[in-house]
Amino acid sequence: MGQFKMKLKLKCETYDINHPDGSDKVYKSIVLHNKLTVLLISDPSAASNSAAMSVKFGSFDDPSDMQGLAHLIEHMVFSGSTIDGGENDFKDFVGMHGGDVFANTEPEYMGFSFTIVKDHFKAALEIDEPLMDIERFKKEMKTLNSEFESNKYKDTSRMEQLFSHTSPENHPFNRFTWGNNQSFSGHEPQALRDCALKLFRSHFVGASMKLVIIGSEAVDELEDLVIVYFSNLKRWRKTNFVFPEYNDRLWKHGVSYTLESLEDAQKSEGSLCFFFKSKHWITSFTAPVGHRYDPCWIGGNLGGGYSFA
Repeated sequence: MGQFKMKLKLKCETYDINHPDGSDKVYKSIVLHNKLTVLLISDPSAASNSAAMSVKFGSFDDPSDMQGLAHLIEHMVFSGSTIDGGENDFKDFVGMHGGDVFANTEPEYMGFSFTIVKDHFKAALEIDEPLMDIERFKKEMKTLNSEFESNKYKDTSRMEQLFSHTSPENHPFNRFTWGNNQSFSGHEPQALRDCALKLFRSHFVGASMKLVIIGSEAVDELEDLVIVYFSNLKRWRKTNFVFPEYNDRLWKHGVSYTLESLEDAQKSEGSLCFFFKSKHWITSFTAPVGHRYDPCWIGGNLGGGYSFA
């Protein structure tokens, strides 16, 4: 308890923010001494608590010979992190207590969020720095490659890569952001892990991060939690990606590219989709995978479902 009180003495700046009139929610914006910007939202009706963090770090920061490394770091933040000093895997802990985690990597930033029941929110905030354990790292490399293999025939993924590869070679957009066995093949896993850890410690600093906390607690109580669990973030100075000067068009004017769809090719004769379409019963078919029951999905309580249109 003494440590808790000591940390609460750390100063932070408070800012006024615009918010909707007539709302029951209470808002407060603060900046900690380490320059972490935080938005606190007290919502009396909240059934669970949530936290979301954005980081000024993304695929544009990938080393040219390790494309996809930022995406791999994103995986390691949740899948390679623990709480309670290593007693529990963070992702498993959140799932065991009715919660969900989500993370994404964009060209210039990453996003992380989780939702969990109120009683376990405080414990979830005790997430440790990713272990970057080499065996976990190798496991996530395989996971990343599997993700690529399962998505590489999707038209949206192929179109995105077409945009990237038809942009000028010296432009940051010309890269492979997903990451797979081929893009990492020039380095041993240990070298990739060491580079990932260096990038993590350089970019995951207070000045490059923004946090949002939502809970049913009073806004001052939420502020106390933030000060306790996020004041130890290193401050350092913000590291911004700098675009090289490029005055020409990103793509050549008047040049067209044709990308033949492969998705329909995957729904070949003999498949359920082909049968329904032959009967003119459907125009599209999707089969998402989830873990919660949703009455909008047939069979959703079995961990997946089907959607027809």
